[in-house]
Amino acid sequence: MSHTAQPSIHLQQGATITYKLWQGGPQLLLCLHGYGEGAHYFEALAAHLTVNYTLLAINFPAHHGSTWPETEAFTPSDLYNCIQQIPTFAGKQFHVMGYSMGGRVALSFAEHYPQLMNSLFLLASDGLQTNFWYYISTQTTWGNRFFKRTMENPAWIFKLLQLTQQLKLINSSVVKFAMHYLHEPNARALLYQRWTVMRAFYPNRKALALLLQQYAIPVRMVFGKYDKIIKYKRGEAFKRLMGNNATVTVLPGGHQLLQAKWMEHWLPFIATLHESVATNR
Repeated sequence: MSHTAQPSIHLQQGATITYKLWQGGPQLLLCLHGYGEGAHYFEALAAHLTVNYTLLAINFPAHHGSTWPETEAFTPSDLYNCIQQIPTFAGKQFHVMGYSMGGRVALSFAEHYPQLMNSLFLLASDGLQTNFWYYISTQTTWGNRFFKRTMENPAWIFKLLQLTQQLKLINSSVVKFAMHYLHEPNARALLYQRWTVMRAFYPNRKALALLLQQYAIPVRMVFGKYDKIIKYKRGEAFKRLMGNNATVTVLPGGHQLLQAKWMEHWLPFIATLHESVATNR
């Protein structure tokens, strides 16, 4: 994957957001990445789609050169302002794809700017169910302070993870996933910074479902059957709110659905997003 210097957007707050743009066909697609990943994760997807699509992928704050003031939240309106500074996308409607954390960002952006959305494609998407620990850590002042102290002194949470694994209260793969982001001070500091700065992307699912139906925005969701982080049942619950305006596909994989072996299964869905819009409207 390419890690060459990326163009950037400089906003009024002095913040810098980096991005990648793949010029191609007339259809516009905004790609939103997962936690700890970045715009370059969509390189392979762009190689398949640029006949019909032009792709834009934004690096979230604290990811791949994007910076943001530590005390301020990156908001849906900030994301909108970034998009409007890309001439190809400015003033246009576009399709949105969100993977994992990027799915939560996509859902929240759709809630605030449904008039910009042609369609929504969610891949192993976060944001479809209330996560108690995430809510406490990012949506409450006291919880965020406690979260910061825990990331600085994590001994108790290591013991808790070990105990819950021994009692078989949580899956070992979930423990492994958690430890990946907690094993060293820098990783914990980034976790606190990233969760906190992205706290404004917290969708109201019922309100969003009504807006998506009102604006006739088709939603296609793809999940891994064996994903221990994002359960496919979350997508099925959201589909019940959406009715015929949404579809759910479950693949026999885990969470890493951007891998080539899984992309070949869902690529036809995203390659024909513009056709689903024509059908819905």
